[in-house]
Amino acid sequence: MILRSLLLILLSVHLTTCQTTPLPATATPVAAIQTPLLSPTSTPSPAVTLSPLPLVTPSPPGSSPLRLTPTAPLPLSAFPRPKDDNGLGIHWSTHLYAQSDEATGYFVSELARMNIKWVKLLVDGLNNRDYDETIDELVKRDIMPVIRIYRQCNTPYDAEDLTALVRHYVAKGVYYYDLYNEPNQPGESGGWCEGDGEPQPEYLAEIWADAARTIYLAGGYPGLPSFFAPGQKQPEWRDDFFYRFFDALREQGNEEVLYFSWASIHNYTINHPPTYPYDEVNQTGRLLTEAEIERYGLTQAQAAEINLNRRVAGILRKRLLTPEDGRELGLDEVTIDEINRRFSAGELMGFNIYDDNTCFFQFIAFRNQFYDLFGFEIPMISTEGGATRESGEDPRYPMVDGQTVAEWTLWTADYMLDDAPDYYFASMTWLLAQRALDYEEPVWEKNAWYHNREGDQEPVVEALKQRPRLEEARRLCFEAEAKAEAGYRELVKAQVEVEKCLEAGVKPQPGRNPLARYPRPEGDNGRGLHGSPTNQALPKDVVDYFTPELRAMNIKWFKFLQDDAPEVTDPYLIEQLTASGIEPVMRVYKPFNEPYQHLPELVPQAVELGVHYFELYNEPNVAGPAGGWPEGEPINVERMVDLWLAAAQEVHAAGGQPSLPPLAGGGTMDDLLFLRQFLAGVRARGQAHLLLGSWLALHNYFLNHPLDYPTDPVNVNDVPLTEAEIAERGLTPEQVEAINHARRSAKLPRDQGGFWVGNTLDEDSNAFRKFDAYAKVFYRRFGYYLPVIGTEGGAIIGAAEDPRYPPVREEDLTTLTLDAYHAVLDDAPPYFFAQTPWLMANKAGEHEDERFEQAAWYKDRAGTVLPVVEALKKDPRKEEVRAWEEPGLPVTD
Repeated sequence: MILRSLLLILLSVHLTTCQTTPLPATATPVAAIQTPLLSPTSTPSPAVTLSPLPLVTPSPPGSSPLRLTPTAPLPLSAFPRPKDDNGLGIHWSTHLYAQSDEATGYFVSELARMNIKWVKLLVDGLNNRDYDETIDELVKRDIMPVIRIYRQCNTPYDAEDLTALVRHYVAKGVYYYDLYNEPNQPGESGGWCEGDGEPQPEYLAEIWADAARTIYLAGGYPGLPSFFAPGQKQPEWRDDFFYRFFDALREQGNEEVLYFSWASIHNYTINHPPTYPYDEVNQTGRLLTEAEIERYGLTQAQAAEINLNRRVAGILRKRLLTPEDGRELGLDEVTIDEINRRFSAGELMGFNIYDDNTCFFQFIAFRNQFYDLFGFEIPMISTEGGATRESGEDPRYPMVDGQTVAEWTLWTADYMLDDAPDYYFASMTWLLAQRALDYEEPVWEKNAWYHNREGDQEPVVEALKQRPRLEEARRLCFEAEAKAEAGYRELVKAQVEVEKCLEAGVKPQPGRNPLARYPRPEGDNGRGLHGSPTNQALPKDVVDYFTPELRAMNIKWFKFLQDDAPEVTDPYLIEQLTASGIEPVMRVYKPFNEPYQHLPELVPQAVELGVHYFELYNEPNVAGPAGGWPEGEPINVERMVDLWLAAAQEVHAAGGQPSLPPLAGGGTMDDLLFLRQFLAGVRARGQAHLLLGSWLALHNYFLNHPLDYPTDPVNVNDVPLTEAEIAERGLTPEQVEAINHARRSAKLPRDQGGFWVGNTLDEDSNAFRKFDAYAKVFYRRFGYYLPVIGTEGGAIIGAAEDPRYPPVREEDLTTLTLDAYHAVLDDAPPYFFAQTPWLMANKAGEHEDERFEQAAWYKDRAGTVLPVVEALKKDPRKEEVRAWEEPGLPVTD
């Protein structure tokens, strides 16, 4: 039994991407347990116009309007969708010809009862119009037909016949055309009928581009051939069909064909649950429960076999197998070595979408790798995929049965309504019917939802008809879409419109994540401070010096650094903080954006000492090593999502509260844009539950802005300096002229020297109240709040980033810091837990980085401090405790 189990786990990784199928039926269960490595994601182009959603509006018969190819990528909003679109679809049949009127009428009616909105049909060649009446019936029901133009071999289409077919069907309401099926497969199943059957992506790129242009000029939208995105963890991933095809397309001068195309995705789940590879079993190796054994009717031997494979994978999640593991699991040394070799070579299971995209989320892997190559979005449409009965390729999971198909399809229906990214248009599950659609084809009958028209149906049919959300449609707020001529100000305004759309549609869930459950220090006043930026243990005498100083200023939150190590570096510091009633916030330091290694060991120790809050990664919206990215590697939001998911899961499991990555205001990539895309990536992976119990880390540096920026008179009304201000600050005539000139010119067009962005936090949040901007972004997407905890920020002496305002002086630092702390007491929203200025100490805190010395409040441990220290000690409001209650309605401007 053990030998068979390990053979399964070893062999399961090289499943072909498609089983050999009787032509012309060409379904695809499914890609191997693949292993992609991460690829850098270029900073996406923001967008500009929120176009009205195109619906199905068939053209009048015989019409053939002149259509020019676009000079830039079409926005997602330009591609048609059905009325009341819910993103739910089905593959009709593998038959190339239409069925009887009775069968057609029956199934169109059934589709309407399930509220299916997308249907994939196979049409034989270019001159077959057999499905005309079927298409007419579908369009009458506001169902979007998608045609795969069947061709047994990968040869060019006749342009004249293709034009005639597309014009014919566009007039009927068919806009999407699927070309060439799974050509990454060798031989006839991939369409390679001649020679040795080796796939030829360069040749296919050329003939596909010709056909794609023809389709677009005739009024349709061409689909990319349905090949798969590779596993980038494999050594030769860059030589995969996917990359050879796109490289050839570019080299042949045909990149612009992608501007009006869409990707045809075959995202079969095999027997992976829909959230794979992020599900609990894959992430932790959890063994079967008794309820699961009973649910799937597993024998003792079957359960033992599944659990053995889970144990092996659970160990590989953390490290390679050892001889000790082999003895415990009953595996010989040869087997252990072979498993380790193949796992290291990227041939076994993976733990994020870059390592393993054999799952429903295949479209995310495709999108990310496409985006890395070209930097723009195209629609992703699943034309095959989903859960299919009797799939059992991964030996860690039970075989899929009819009830599982129903459960996972219902999950997909909800996902399309709630979490699917804008670019993912539809999930067309395999397969509606074969025999019940008058086609006696035995191979795929087992996957069919209907076996006859007299009631022999799979459980999924009734489940879809009875689902509570049957009539709901997707609510789309298209992310801002790029236009080359747009300026930054216009892009910001477009994103603000997206935010308004989201806010109008959010469902408030105030009880979803009660903030009262988050720990806060006794006598909390919201005063925080960043400690020394060292990740080494402080000498006991240093801790003993600063702890009374913190108490004297009544600091209640304290941020410190700790290496990603198996043990807490400075337990004495934590003990002294907690004994003083100060909430410690631990940043787990990682020099580069790589997986954490020791959170499962570190976090429980820290929690036992009194640490609740763990800050993960640092300012990944900054390019280069400062943001954790190797030199020359672009910022990659999607990569950061996967890193954070793994880390957050481990922190949660160990009893801690993980932060989202803190971001830099004014970073290489705008922090609000990064946050929006980060949250979209978490949601798209079906992992929004990990946000519960998490928190938003905030770096709200003030720059040289006043506390009420961006609603202050200078930013809103461009008021010039007053004589009193000039005198009080001792500004020179040259300084006065420079500042007033900047105020006069800020709102000019950019090409005339203007730089103003807006006077709301949605437009410009680089100020104290950045916490409101973050809270709004989050609330509009999820309907509840996370705590926002400052971990860096405040005023810095010498800051002069905005030419409209004077530089920050020593006395400004004191005033702004006191005012910020008082604002937390008086009117800060309850989700803003702490304001945490940078920086308590640098050299005085045993850290020797000259860059940080100017900002340090303490210059030594002999009494040389900035005036802000004494001001805080003498602050008459120092002992006030913050009044706090659970946040209610969303914040508004």
